[in-house]
This record gives sequence, C-alpha cells and structure tokens, in this order.
Amino acid sequence: MKSFLNTFMEMNLNPSHSDLLLYRKVFEATCQSVVDCLGARPFHIRTGLNAAVFDAVMVAFSHKLSEIPDDILARFEKLIQDKGFQESTVSGTTDEGVVARRFKAASTYLFGT
Repeated sequence: MKSFLNTFMEMNLNPSHSDLLLYRKVFEATCQSVVDCLGARPFHIRTGLNAAVFDAVMVAFSHKLSEIPDDILARFEKLIQDKGFQESTVSGTTDEGVVARRFKAASTYLFGT
C-alpha cells in the first residue's frame, strides 16, 4: 500500500486545476450517493468508522454513479454479512491481495460487476 500511494503521489504531484475540479466533483457525487442510498453512517460496521469498508464501497460507487440499483441497500447488507468481506476489513487490510479481494467483493455485491 505504501508503495502504491507513493507512486500515485509522484504521478500526481502537480495536477491541473481541471483535474482537481473533476476529482472533487466525483468525490462529492460519490459521497452524496452513498449517503442517499446507505444512510449517514454506513461505514460504522462494528465500533467506529471502518476505513476498509469505506474505501471499497466508495470506489465501487464512484465507478457506477449513474447505475445505482434500486435494491442497493439490500445488496450492501449482503456485502457486509459476507464472511470473506468481513475478514478483508479487519485483518491485513493493506495487503495488496486483501485490498483486491475487498474491492472485487464490493463491486460484485453492490453492482454485479
């Protein structure tokens, strides 16, 4: 994860103003969509905010903003009940394979992709 973040930051050291506006627009739309669909605190799974659930769900939503299924809340409930997904949100959360499995599970459960 550290290597990924360092590489990303090097590649995006000086983003253009238009890139920043686009990133902001997508982020804000994703946040609004998640709150509208899942409620105000969807990432408070056990005790506090679970960053691993946050990253997987936010990325999945950001890729499908115009394709939100009507039953997205039920799909989210199934996702957070999945034992494999649960494991990927509590242990080894920065391991590349664990991150990939978590992101794939979120995308599959929430959007069937």
